[in-house]
Amino acid sequence: MVSVRWKFLLRPGWLALIAGVLMFSAACFLLLGPWQFRQHERKQLLISNVSSSETAPVIAYERPTANNEWRQVRLTGTYLPEAETVARLRTVLGEAAFEVLTPMRLTDGRTVLINRGFERPINGTQIPDYDAPPTGEVTVVGRLRVDGGGGETREMVNIGKHKQVYSVSTAAVTAATGVQLEPGFVQLNPGQPGVRGPLPLPNLDSGPHFSYALQWYGFGVMALLGLCYFAYREANPDQPRKMTVQEMLAAEEGSATPTKPADRYGSHR
Repeated sequence: MVSVRWKFLLRPGWLALIAGVLMFSAACFLLLGPWQFRQHERKQLLISNVSSSETAPVIAYERPTANNEWRQVRLTGTYLPEAETVARLRTVLGEAAFEVLTPMRLTDGRTVLINRGFERPINGTQIPDYDAPPTGEVTVVGRLRVDGGGGETREMVNIGKHKQVYSVSTAAVTAATGVQLEPGFVQLNPGQPGVRGPLPLPNLDSGPHFSYALQWYGFGVMALLGLCYFAYREANPDQPRKMTVQEMLAAEEGSATPTKPADRYGSHR
């Protein structure tokens, strides 16, 4: 049984306000805050992988995973220039770029996608001429990378002599060339055979995700506390209201007004 004093909560306006606050707080606690925490954890893993890769020894090629991404590996094989593609709509160091993707058939029979680096567009959108990869067997060193996302389902664009894809991923390159590839790719280090403009390492700043997560949880709590406060004030309208600073100053000035002598000692006839 709802107390008479709290029946106002059943009004349509209050019901809509309660529903809105509850949905906002639920989004803060269940979606926005946890998403920021996941982004923070992802960034911390990236920082850890890149930092450890600088001192870890170079190893033989292995399939890239989230835990070994950015590890430096050594591969020996032959480039397949006939299956080369170019990733379009890329950004490198804040400027537009194309990335050159060339499969390499290893000596053990596996085929791995090699990101040879970037080329700057000419006339805004055109792919410049660049050197083909070396022929014959070569040994290269690069960094393991997991497949990029966002453009695997978009169709290849065939402009001039270059097959262009929208994602640096084995799915996109396989769809464009028919060559079956190992998952992920290898990003060539500077100075390696066949490298174009070497791709930079990612920014290792941890970013604001952790503080943003705490802010979203704080917003959820504040929304609930604000709802409770206004509901309490609505249920207790006769409760004495605290004076504002301006009202207190005005009261002090009124009490400090000097009294007239006649008022103090009585009037004289």
